[in-house]
Amino acid sequence: MQGYVRTLEAVFAGIILIGFLVVLLKPNTLPGTQDTEKAYTALMELDKTGNLREDIVSGNLSAINSKISLFPYNHSVLVCDSSGCAGEVPETPENIWTGEYLISGCDSFHPYVVKLFVWEK
Repeated sequence: MQGYVRTLEAVFAGIILIGFLVVLLKPNTLPGTQDTEKAYTALMELDKTGNLREDIVSGNLSAINSKISLFPYNHSVLVCDSSGCAGEVPETPENIWTGEYLISGCDSFHPYVVKLFVWEK
């Protein structure tokens, strides 16, 4: 009878140990993954409507900034092509999230990289 009790205790100890290891070693998720998706979604929606490409080709960064709403965060857009970048990298004391979105141009192949900077207000 004592052998069964010790075996049962060992099984419970194993279950507790495995449960502890699963909780301790679970993969870390980045904080704010929903916010990251929201930022990419904002750029994709502008691209689907055609507004992003038109504003980039015309060099209208203020229009792009005004069409993106990422409450409660501040944001800034930087557009780069093979000749250089237009816009400014924000200088803030907080952490900045940066995402890049690549488009091929409007009517012809002229690649642009749209860099979206997001930081807390």
